[in-house]
Amino acid sequence: MRLPILLLIATPLYAQTFTISGAVHDGAANEPLPLANVFVKETKTGTATEASGAFWLSLAAGDYEVLVSFIGYKTETVPVAVREQNLVMNVKLFPTDILLQEVTVYSSPTEQVVPGEISSVSVQSKTRKNCLAFLPEALQNTQANFF
Repeated sequence: MRLPILLLIATPLYAQTFTISGAVHDGAANEPLPLANVFVKETKTGTATEASGAFWLSLAAGDYEVLVSFIGYKTETVPVAVREQNLVMNVKLFPTDILLQEVTVYSSPTEQVVPGEISSVSVQSKTRKNCLAFLPEALQNTQANFF
């Protein structure tokens, strides 16, 4: 009886990853935008830029949409095709045009109250006995003006 011998060679399959790097800058002033968000829509992964606006991500080969955003700026969507080499992607974001309505604050003078100043105290006789035990505590945080 012959038994077929199968020779299996186990070869690990590693997906080759590539690096997308670059920087995010203000489109008008050309200044770096630190802590801007760089998000890959398909993988649901992302990163934040450094103080210099620089970032980098590792991705497998494929087609992706990279969303770059920063508070107060328009979000930029960049299509990226990762193939056989690392990519450099520099993005400029432009401020959003948000117009707010005018806000007017009014103030009127009020009677000035000095904290802790007592001008008069009146206590009825029935509550006087109950209050005497708590009187030192009540007067502890007050200032007396004897003139």
